[in-house]
Amino acid sequence: MIVSLEEGLIVWLKVELPPDVVLNEKDDSSRCLKVLEEIEQEWSFNVKIGESDIPDYLTHIHYTRSFKYLVCGTETGIFGTLEIEAERCDAEDDEEEAQESKEKKILTQEFKVLGRFHTQRLTGIKELGESTQLVTISEDHYMSIWEATSQVMLASVFQPAHPTALTTAKDGTVAFLGTAMGAFRIYDVRTRAQPRLVL
Repeated sequence: MIVSLEEGLIVWLKVELPPDVVLNEKDDSSRCLKVLEEIEQEWSFNVKIGESDIPDYLTHIHYTRSFKYLVCGTETGIFGTLEIEAERCDAEDDEEEAQESKEKKILTQEFKVLGRFHTQRLTGIKELGESTQLVTISEDHYMSIWEATSQVMLASVFQPAHPTALTTAKDGTVAFLGTAMGAFRIYDVRTRAQPRLVL
């Protein structure tokens, strides 16, 4: 499990899956994840807000479809990527590692800033299909579409209540958005510069 902390750290925590989850049994009463206190990896953002000593931190993280990059948004609206490939979990390897003392790995990969895409905290980032475009949402009340290679904003749509949830169709033609007031909206984004509200 990857967790972002307000002091600017990302930590990788070890998680145990109970047998009933692995076996997909129907009884949901005892299903739960056990998060261990052991930190496997740690990465530090090391960016301050303006001239202050207050650390900026990552408020949104998700892996690309290739699981080779983390796509991240910060408290202050910065958008960027981290080249940290996801590690495949293997039950047999986990048992062997459990018997050995494992040192915490400190990651030093560079955070590649793509731009400041919003004025407030990012609450969602999604790729649009296999293209180089992205759709983002933020507490600044906007859903925006960007060309990642040039950092150019293609469209921006104001939301009366700030958007809190975002996903997209696999082919990148539709964006689904939910807001803090419980509204649900669907946008046709085939024409990137002119998202069309369909619901």
